[in-house]
Amino acid sequence: MKLKFTAIVFWSTLAWILGTYGLLLAADSGGSQSAVISGLKPELTLAQGISLSPGLLPIYIDKFVRHIVELPLLDPKTTQAKRGKPILILNKTFGIGEKIFDSGRSRGLGIQMYGFIKFAQVGQYELMAKSNDGIRVTICGKITVDDPKVHGDQFSNVSALNITSPGWYPVMIQYFQRKGTACIEMHWKEPGSSQFTIIPADAYAHRADVKTAP
Repeated sequence: MKLKFTAIVFWSTLAWILGTYGLLLAADSGGSQSAVISGLKPELTLAQGISLSPGLLPIYIDKFVRHIVELPLLDPKTTQAKRGKPILILNKTFGIGEKIFDSGRSRGLGIQMYGFIKFAQVGQYELMAKSNDGIRVTICGKITVDDPKVHGDQFSNVSALNITSPGWYPVMIQYFQRKGTACIEMHWKEPGSSQFTIIPADAYAHRADVKTAP
């Protein structure tokens, strides 16, 4: 009987240690680690990027959804949906009833942001998002960050990108806010860095000749 009790205590303690260690690892990384994404190619060199304008361009979609796939994929050149002013940085929390950027809405909203993200160094970048509700980040046509369902403030998976050429890479970020509070942040860990930081404003840009909000 004593031996059985000792075994139960041992396995319970081991489970607690492993569970605690797993939580610490998740907190340290900010989310689960995805496979390394390679084969990405810049559309513009760093030098060509001087022709770009700051920020990502948003298209607003008035729709209540529960998953990113329920949002339509709009053609920025032809869509008649509402366009917004450039979003310079993704580091914002919105309270209940607070309008999301310049959409005019606080709930039942989807956003399709597009433009370029600058990777200035060769090496491995890690990306993750903090959002409320769903978010999906596509770079060079490849889904990198993906947390597409309804949820409160939480971090996404961590996506590792193998960057072999400095430059400006095409990016599309889909996001939706269903109701209540909202949050959207984009973080990265640059090559050689040990910590995640908010992706700075100078890493986002769009073509100057693309139509924006009046």
